[in-house]
Amino acid sequence: MVRSIDIVRRIATRAVPPYVEALDKYADDLFVQFDVTTDLRLAHFMARSLSETGGFRVLVESAGYTAKNLATQWDRGNWHRYFSSKADLVALAGQGEKLFNIVYGNRMGNGGPETGDGFRYRGRGPLQTTGKEAYAKYGERMGVDLVSNPDALLDPQNILLPSLYEWSDGNLNRYADRDNALAIGQIINFGSLKGDKEPNGYDDQMEWLGYVKRAIKALS
Repeated sequence: MVRSIDIVRRIATRAVPPYVEALDKYADDLFVQFDVTTDLRLAHFMARSLSETGGFRVLVESAGYTAKNLATQWDRGNWHRYFSSKADLVALAGQGEKLFNIVYGNRMGNGGPETGDGFRYRGRGPLQTTGKEAYAKYGERMGVDLVSNPDALLDPQNILLPSLYEWSDGNLNRYADRDNALAIGQIINFGSLKGDKEPNGYDDQMEWLGYVKRAIKALS
């Protein structure tokens, strides 16, 4: 099977060092462990990861929302439940920590906004592992205290594991075998299948999937 690091070197040349080291040193054995052992399974895992991380350039979910970004989020209907008006949301431009504590507060195992959990346990790694519950669950499996030290997830030895656990828990190899990128995106973003509803970043995911498939063909 084609190596993931060779795919990245071909199509994601600006990938940051922790991802490059992880894919070069640890990914081959981990993909065997999690049965990501066909070209199609690898293509779908890589495509969603590349989409979530901007080509393996984003380690931690950015809190740098501008007023324009926030207005777009409101218009898409993503955060209506957390704010009474578009103006209230846009007012948080440049206040990413406060924003995440509101949007991620009181869910995914996080405490309320006053605890700071929303910002502390924001997305990290290939599939942007999010929420205190996920950090606790995957950290326990890894033998790493991700609750006390969320940034330990970013160590090259650790960075792939939470995403691969999520991949395995969602039985996403099954959908990769069917070449069903929509189902993969839905389960990662929504936690379940949602008919024809497209998850955030789905067009980007499909674009990356095309790049990855072509890279695999060229490298085979």
